[in-house]
Amino acid sequence: KTTPAAREHVLRWQGSAPYFDLVLWRDGKRILDSWPTEPQLQLPTSWTYAGKQYRLTPGTYLWFVYPGIGQRARSHYGPLAASGSLTIG
Repeated sequence: KTTPAAREHVLRWQGSAPYFDLVLWRDGKRILDSWPTEPQLQLPTSWTYAGKQYRLTPGTYLWFVYPGIGQRARSHYGPLAASGSLTIG
C-alpha cells in the first residue's frame, strides 16, 4: 500500500488495540517509533529519534504497525498488523 503524500501525511490502518507501535524506516534505518492509541498517525514534519533530528524530506519511507498488548510499559506486541510505504515527492 502506498500512501499519497498530498494529504497531511496521515498513516491509517485497520485494527483495534490499547495502543500501537508504529515504526518508520528510511534508507534501511529506523528513524521513528510512535505509540498512537488510535489506528492512525499524522506524521510530524520533524522529530528527534535516538538523539538525532529528522525531517520529512523527499523520498520513500516504509512503515510497520504492531498492536500493543497489555500495558505499554511492558512493551509486548502482537504480530504485524499493517505496513506500507509513503513517498514524499
